[in-house]
Parts: sequence; structure tokens; C-alpha cells
Amino acid sequence: GIVSLVAIFGMVLAAVEGRGGPIARALQLSTPEVLRGEVWRLATWFVPNQPSIWIVFSAVVIFMLGGQLEAIIGKIAFGPIIIT
Repeated sequence: GIVSLVAIFGMVLAAVEGRGGPIARALQLSTPEVLRGEVWRLATWFVPNQPSIWIVFSAVVIFMLGGQLEAIIGKIAFGPIIIT
């Protein structure tokens, strides 16, 4: 599925340009850049990282519990949880 494709893309990216290349730096999560309008970083932060079970686990937990948590604490309070 999509998780496999993202993992393969991340591995190819790391093999081609390394972890500190310009594409990897453009995909990494950085709060100052997000606040300047680079909002794609919110969805691509995991691509430049090495595949990890913890990244998958975090994504599944956010997916499963995120809607419930957002309903309880509200959108304004939920946003910083996702960003950090």
C-alpha cells in the first residue's frame, strides 16, 4: 500500500542523495518553515527518515485516536500536538 511506497521512496531518496541532500531537507519537518508557508512539511516529515516501526506506530495511533482527541480538546489545541 501507500506505506510501502513511501518507505521505498525514502530508501531511494537516501540512496541517491543521502540524508542531508536538498530534497530530504525540503521534506523534513521544521516549524519555522511551516509557519512561513511550507505546509507540505506536515505531511512529508517521515519520508527523509529511515523506515522505522515507531514512525508507523505513531502514524497508526494518530490515525486511530486523532479524531477522538480532536473532538475532545478542539482543533486549536490539537494542531500543535500534530506539528510537534
